[in-house]
Amino acid sequence: MKREGKGSMRISTTGNSNRRGSGQSGFTLLELGVVITLLALFSLLTIPLFGGTSKLGYSARCLNGTIKY
Repeated sequence: MKREGKGSMRISTTGNSNRRGSGQSGFTLLELGVVITLLALFSLLTIPLFGGTSKLGYSARCLNGTIKY
């Protein structure tokens, strides 16, 4: 076995798992899952706001009609 000199270091080039260095790009499943979850929560909170206004207006007109008669 050959000994390396002081200050030199052997670097392995096989099995490099560095994403950026290997030329791969994209998102991980975890990142995609977080984004999809946030979009779903945002949709659940905002969609009822738009659909509920017509029900509220209808109820207000019914109540107004009931009060007048």
